[in-house]
Amino acid sequence: MYSNGAVPRARKERKVSVVFRHPNDDKHCAGVEAVLSPVVPNHKLLFTASRDSTIKRWDVVGPEPILEASFEGHADWVNDMAIIGDLLITCSNDQTVRLWKAGSENGQHLHTLSYHSDYVTCLAAAPARGMVVSAGLRAEIFTVNVETGKYTQLYPRSPQSASQNSLGSVPSVHAHMSAPMVSVLGSDDGPFPGGSVSNGPFSSPHLAKEQPGSVYALALNPAATVLAAGTSEALVRLLDPRSGKKITKLRGHLDTVRALLLNTDGTTLLSGASDGTIKLWDIGMQRCVQTYTLHSDAVWSLLSPDDSFGVIYSAGRDRALYRTYTHTRTSELLAVEEYPVQALALDPDVGLDVAGRGVVGGVGLWAATSASHMNLWVVPRDLPPGSAGGADTGRAFSVARRSQGLPVNMRNRMSLEQNRQPIARVPEMVIPGTPGLVLHEVLTDKRRVLTQDMRGHVGLWDVLQGAQVASYGKVDFSSKSRELWEPHSVPSWFTADTRLGCLCITLEPPSAFMAEEYGVTLEYGNVPDDFKVNYGKLVLDCAFAKWRYKLAASLSNHPLGVPAGVGLQVPGAPGSVLHSQMQLQGGGLAQPGTLVAAGSSSGTGALPEGSGTQPYYLDIWPKYWACRALPAVICSRQDGTRWRRSLSAFDGTEAEPAEVPTWVGDVVLRNANVTPKEAKCAFVLLPAEGSNLPSLPQSKLNAPRILQVHKVANYCHGKLQDQGVPLEVRPFFLRRPPHPPEPPPESPKRGEPPALELTCHGMAVPYDMSLATVKKYIWKRSDDLIFHYRIRDPEHPAPPPVIPGPGG
Repeated sequence: MYSNGAVPRARKERKVSVVFRHPNDDKHCAGVEAVLSPVVPNHKLLFTASRDSTIKRWDVVGPEPILEASFEGHADWVNDMAIIGDLLITCSNDQTVRLWKAGSENGQHLHTLSYHSDYVTCLAAAPARGMVVSAGLRAEIFTVNVETGKYTQLYPRSPQSASQNSLGSVPSVHAHMSAPMVSVLGSDDGPFPGGSVSNGPFSSPHLAKEQPGSVYALALNPAATVLAAGTSEALVRLLDPRSGKKITKLRGHLDTVRALLLNTDGTTLLSGASDGTIKLWDIGMQRCVQTYTLHSDAVWSLLSPDDSFGVIYSAGRDRALYRTYTHTRTSELLAVEEYPVQALALDPDVGLDVAGRGVVGGVGLWAATSASHMNLWVVPRDLPPGSAGGADTGRAFSVARRSQGLPVNMRNRMSLEQNRQPIARVPEMVIPGTPGLVLHEVLTDKRRVLTQDMRGHVGLWDVLQGAQVASYGKVDFSSKSRELWEPHSVPSWFTADTRLGCLCITLEPPSAFMAEEYGVTLEYGNVPDDFKVNYGKLVLDCAFAKWRYKLAASLSNHPLGVPAGVGLQVPGAPGSVLHSQMQLQGGGLAQPGTLVAAGSSSGTGALPEGSGTQPYYLDIWPKYWACRALPAVICSRQDGTRWRRSLSAFDGTEAEPAEVPTWVGDVVLRNANVTPKEAKCAFVLLPAEGSNLPSLPQSKLNAPRILQVHKVANYCHGKLQDQGVPLEVRPFFLRRPPHPPEPPPESPKRGEPPALELTCHGMAVPYDMSLATVKKYIWKRSDDLIFHYRIRDPEHPAPPPVIPGPGG
């Protein structure tokens, strides 16, 4: 009871997202944010982290890259990576840092650290010290000791951050375990503040002095004595990671600091920023000693092959890859990418490893861009211009600091102007990617989604089939949208987005259960005419089918039986709610109270994994799983930590409600009633004026809003026939492409009954429209829908309805 009279706030239910993956799931389908090339004896590996929320490990020693493993678990963009021994550490917009077994064949997930309260943008590691530093929005910086499992908030300092928090032995903790959270207050959706990377640097506006800026770059020396953090305040903050004490602030950049390099003893620092400059700092003197102005836009990545910083590799938003010789203050353009460069990885000795075509003694640069593929650029070894065997002096140019009076966007465009040509024109190796989706539109049937990828190719997806059902090539998106438009009135039951480079739909109660359709319309076999399918329930039943199956199998062997409150009976027991009302067997509907495996004739006994190559849970609706790559589920735990799991990866240990929301368990396990509250539509059937037809015994009716007009016509025909009025039902359609057009009306032959015609507002009603569609597009009023019936006049039939298209 609430004694103060206040109305309790409705509980916000956790959302469930279903990610429809591309058939080529062995490739990234969105921009690559980070790339890592660890030193492995007698082997060449490359780790790539993508906006599609996955990390992949590639073998790049041969002429063609080979995918070795895919790491799935993050629920949003993966922004950075670090490696300590066989421990891979990643961070993401999902506000977590995750630990993986780097060399595992199946991308083994070890632990989830959820102490950040907003996006985690960058990592730095000191392998010899077993230390990882993570940072992100809200200026948060944390240190983690991967050997003891303890984390400490390094910045901003607070009374709570003075004490260490234990996570246990991190490397030994396996998947599905989450660390205690400091807090989770950030948004779950959207790009970094200040814009997405594809449209420019994601630097947030300068914050007020009392609020430190977000961190976008980290550098840590091997001894873990100096930590550098690049911020949106256009400064570099230096800290002692052992004590958390502030060392100093380095000021000089004019925009967000996006890239950092720190030498071994922590005395020299390189920084790159969104102002287009690279600066060399003497930390002891706390001043900038050199500024390089070779880039025409933001610098997002810096590399150096040695501790002296004599040679610097840089890239960024201007798409150009440069090599700079700091002692001679000269640079050369190595290559130009098609898209902005997010990160670089160095292969210091390519030699002849690349298909026998590499430059002898060459240097390789892997470039991660906002596209889904990766390019390896091979250039001659980094010898200073003019030296023996050095670079062509005709390609080198001075990077001495220019006048401060020039605008940033006008500085040093030598890479793209003055006929300056790159050393490498064609990449030596390409790790292919699937062009990511960048545009989408949910069509009016609230089932199909029109999409466009980075190439401009347009496709059509069916969310009830979980796959792309049509490909139109490179066509105008708006024109194709208008072409596919049809009058439908279906409640919105999901939201769609393409931020991961693939189509993702998100369901949230109660709106997730607002749409339904007759099973016959969905081409179900052997179902009654009035059998209805709820779209949201169908998707959830399919998405969590293996979870339900594995949970049932574990409970059937439980020594104490099924725990109270689970609401899930032993498989095969009478009244078992494991059976979905939509589960099919052999094209027909399985009997309630049974759980039948594919190809099985009995619903009793142990639960088989399946027959042949198809496990039983694919047969909930075989049409839904026609796709080559099964979808994935994204959800969040009770503590707010988000997770992602392939549909085939559920093992039944996902607890309810800790990981799986209770409302999902109600629908999937306990067969909760999900009939929409506003599922009915009232309408009236009246004889048209002057038709001389009798009134029906019951003219005011209530029917499901999805009822199609042809059923109304059949009802009217039957009632009139009962009163001795023989009429024929001849369907009329506005547009039905799969069928030939309707022939022109003809005069009825002698002896044939005349045809019944249904009208609304004096216009003929298409028989394939639902009641809700007629009400929205023809009746256009909120009161009860009125149909008039009459005998169709072949010479003067009722005109078809004029329905404006989208935006009309």
